[in-house]
Amino acid sequence: MRTGPTGPAREGEGRTLRARTPGPGACRSARPGRAVRPVRAAGALTLDPGFRRRVGTVNENRDGVVVYWRPGCPFCMKLRLQLRLLRVRRTERNIWKDPDAAAFVRSVADGNETVPTVTVAGEAMVNPSIRRLLRAVRERAPQARS
Repeated sequence: MRTGPTGPAREGEGRTLRARTPGPGACRSARPGRAVRPVRAAGALTLDPGFRRRVGTVNENRDGVVVYWRPGCPFCMKLRLQLRLLRVRRTERNIWKDPDAAAFVRSVADGNETVPTVTVAGEAMVNPSIRRLLRAVRERAPQARS
């Protein structure tokens, strides 16, 4: 009698599952037979929380709030929902449908299409927290609050 990852197994009794060794990029602490691969987010980028740049291009709403987003981005969905619930007036630009918006995001995010990127009265913030964004709206674009 052999022992497999699913318990004892006898020769000739059905199929025996064998433990796999994790492949490249798999979690090395995974139990045999349960190789776990890390989730890799496309375009994931860690930025300094104080990252801001003055905006000099493409922003048609210089006095208000512009949210640059893309479909399927969970961070964008969360931020847009929070802004909607807080009734913040904004312009939303989909970077997958608007090449100028995508170029603008790349210009403020060191060449990456990191979203959500938000401008408040001409100042860009890449992936801001809702608290930081609301503080910027309060200070620089109070007319955007309903």
